[in-house]
Amino acid sequence: IEETQVLEEVIKASQMLAARKIGALIAVERNANLNDFTDEGIKLDSVVSKEALFSVFLTEHQNPLHDGAVVIQKGRISAAGCFLPLTNNAHVEKTLGTRHRAAIGLTEDTDAVVVVVSEERGLVSIAYKEELYADLDANEMRDMLQGIFAADADDVETGAMSIVERFRSRRDPATTGTHERAPGGDS
Repeated sequence: IEETQVLEEVIKASQMLAARKIGALIAVERNANLNDFTDEGIKLDSVVSKEALFSVFLTEHQNPLHDGAVVIQKGRISAAGCFLPLTNNAHVEKTLGTRHRAAIGLTEDTDAVVVVVSEERGLVSIAYKEELYADLDANEMRDMLQGIFAADADDVETGAMSIVERFRSRRDPATTGTHERAPGGDS
């Protein structure tokens, strides 16, 4: 599956999970190898589809895969039930849970992008470069992910930074390290 299709499936799955308030953590590898995190997980080697991602995070029937993160490598779901490092950043909002702290933690050590779905609030966030961009709808996710995963190597950082700068304008001054949509913000 090509990169755009993979990202589209991640977006669709995230929105489905958020609508049902099912928590999720999906790490997408970029340049830094994530094998250290998949080695301890449950190997899958599966096509990335919204159905596969959705089913991994269902808690029913003693599903052992739902704890931890799914890691996508080279356009495939390589493993599930992976544990990611938690951030130690003292400036990260104290109210953030383990999923969000793990998402930020992975982006402190790698260039991965991590999608987080909150089971409490049913909101989708993206962690990238030690920052968390919260309360994103499908279009905002698409814009941000496409900016980060720009096809042209020269535009990767430029494209990512321009989209990140756009989301920085939503920064909530009370929450360092977290970017949220302003009330009544654009969609």
